[in-house]
Amino acid sequence: VLSLRRAEDRPFSGDDLASASRLVMPLASALPLIAEANRPLTSRARRQVNDTVRWSLRGGSWGRKAMLALALVFGVWFVAGSSVYRVSTPASVIAMREHAIATPFAGKISEVRVRPGERVEAHQVIARMDTRDLEFERRETLAQMQQLDGRLKDATSQRDLATAAQVSAERAVLKSRLATLDHRLGQSEILSPSAGVIVGSETRELAGAYVSAGEPLFVIADESSMMLELRVPEGRVTHVDVGNAIRFASHARPEINGTSSINRIAPTADDDGKSRAFPAHAPIPEDQAWLRPGMEGVAQIEGGKRPNWWIALHGVLDSARLRFWID
Repeated sequence: VLSLRRAEDRPFSGDDLASASRLVMPLASALPLIAEANRPLTSRARRQVNDTVRWSLRGGSWGRKAMLALALVFGVWFVAGSSVYRVSTPASVIAMREHAIATPFAGKISEVRVRPGERVEAHQVIARMDTRDLEFERRETLAQMQQLDGRLKDATSQRDLATAAQVSAERAVLKSRLATLDHRLGQSEILSPSAGVIVGSETRELAGAYVSAGEPLFVIADESSMMLELRVPEGRVTHVDVGNAIRFASHARPEINGTSSINRIAPTADDDGKSRAFPAHAPIPEDQAWLRPGMEGVAQIEGGKRPNWWIALHGVLDSARLRFWID
């Protein structure tokens, strides 16, 4: 309509204006948005800041002023402040020195006196071998030696040197066998070589079992060599160093936190099938003497002071650098 009136070079009538108004009315609500979208970004940001300042300074807005003040304080703390950076890792109790106990000879185990997790003392009897067959063989050997002693006496009295020499050789063989039997009987009680804790699988199945010579039976962890082993994630190992303080809480008694410090970080990572991590070791906390090898928990490593913004965003920034190669 407007274009036609302009082409005819005539003034707009009331009907023309009404028609134009009806055409433009559906778009009226979008005009401010279009105008705002065409404004420069800096102009829009400046306007938003000015509106926020006027809103906060308006009379009767103490609640808003308090909120703004808190937001400013938080912003300054977030940008310029710093806090202790902490890395949480799974941890377990391990023994750096372990003693494997094996069967002294082939036979049957008659008695097992310990269970996994029990503390044992040095030279404590932890199991016994069945000695009935050995004792029977020893009695037979002694009887045979007595017979040979009688034959040797007769040959000597008759000056039968050949028979005496043969009997003496047979007796020497029996004497050697008797020494072997006595040695095995002396080993029938399996002793703990040192004080420690029994670790490994259940031992009840060993009672009554037949075992071969040298077959492993028990593993004793030396308590004096117990350490905490932390699994530091690969992405955090560069933020951790020897000497960093840690706190440890076990799953068995999470209400008790003990303190220690890292004294070693492995140079290579382990892969447990789920993730790669670097083992780090720390002494057992002094106030957690009840810990046993195999216990697990959570350790928190203090990595020193870092900016608050870095603590909150470094994980996201690292991922962005790896994904988008951001410098």
